[in-house]
Amino acid sequence: MRKIEENWDEIRNHTNITKDKFTRMITFCVKECAIISFENNIYEQVFGLQMGSSLAPIIADLVLRKLFDECIPKFPTQPLFIKKYVDDIICAIPRQDVEVVQNILNNYDEHIQFTSETETNNEINFLDLTLMRQNKRILTNWYQKETSSGRIFYYTSAHPYKMKFNVALSFARRVITLSDRIFFQTNCDKISQILQLNNYPGKLINSIIHRIKNDHHIDSSSNNNSRTNENVNTTIKYVSLNYVPNFSQKIANKLSSQNCDITIGFKPMKTIKDNLYTRVKDKEDKNDKAGVVYSIPCGVCEKVYVGETGQKLITRKKQHMNDLKNAYTQPPRTSMIQHTLDTAHKFNYEKMDILDYENNRTKRQMLEASYIMCLSPHTVNKKTDSNAISEKYLSVINEFASHSKISPKKKLLNKN
Repeated sequence: MRKIEENWDEIRNHTNITKDKFTRMITFCVKECAIISFENNIYEQVFGLQMGSSLAPIIADLVLRKLFDECIPKFPTQPLFIKKYVDDIICAIPRQDVEVVQNILNNYDEHIQFTSETETNNEINFLDLTLMRQNKRILTNWYQKETSSGRIFYYTSAHPYKMKFNVALSFARRVITLSDRIFFQTNCDKISQILQLNNYPGKLINSIIHRIKNDHHIDSSSNNNSRTNENVNTTIKYVSLNYVPNFSQKIANKLSSQNCDITIGFKPMKTIKDNLYTRVKDKEDKNDKAGVVYSIPCGVCEKVYVGETGQKLITRKKQHMNDLKNAYTQPPRTSMIQHTLDTAHKFNYEKMDILDYENNRTKRQMLEASYIMCLSPHTVNKKTDSNAISEKYLSVINEFASHSKISPKKKLLNKN
């Protein structure tokens, strides 16, 4: 907070918020929001910044700036240069001053402690570089830790070919760009070995090596593959689409053939985070989730009601139950109530389930219409509920749903 106060003259140029309000907002975000729920117990973080907080790296950088501002003047000899990237620092000082400088930095705060590494044989590693002093020059070479697994996108993973190719090419270009020309062939061999480790076919590896041999003298920005538009007034829309092997590419090709001003960006449906990471936070109760498309099955027949809400699910459930209480005294507000009036069937609110998540209202209504069409004729929804989507897309929606991790019809049949 002292650093913010000291630099307020600079900060005030970027905000209309008063100093007092700005300080109180930062204090609230850092201290009052450090609440953690674990195994149904509530904990308060009493020291440090919350992991995952968007403010954490900014505040950490401010703290390190303040540390350097106060410590560097105390060094026995001022560094020839000092560079910082997050919490990795490289500087040039006399070898005999290393221990003294490290003690000065470590005495600044007991919670901020530094380790040091000095160059060996005129070489030192910094980030993903090895810096070498030779003949009054600094040479650089790409550096890989001994513990590195060498894994990038595995070639047989469920990602578009273009994405895998571009990841491999970007990796190769980065290795070559970071390194001096004398290491070119050695690094080409390393690139080839790493791509083989990730199961890339030999023909593709040769193509990538050939490309970087041709363009490693050229700035990569002059050889980009981004689409340019002759008509500068035309706005290109970018749309993300879940990637389903073979199927998603057909949609992208179809849109491209129609000269649509739409660029498709694929995103994976299954991630390591979803499938392998251990859950360290308490799972949020289903009823507390908002921005959802949901279903409520009939307790007697195979019919189901599909709805959407930006409210919490429990709030929407209570509204439906209140509508049921008033079903005989006021006009039915939903087709679910109409089904109850027509058949005397009651819906099972305890089996109310979430089909999908979407915070944007328009997109959520499109999702709702998609699920209604997908589950037809099992839904009790009115035909107008799915008017947001043309019936021409029904076959596409059904095919996509059959590949999706959420298969509405299968889900419905399992529940009934």
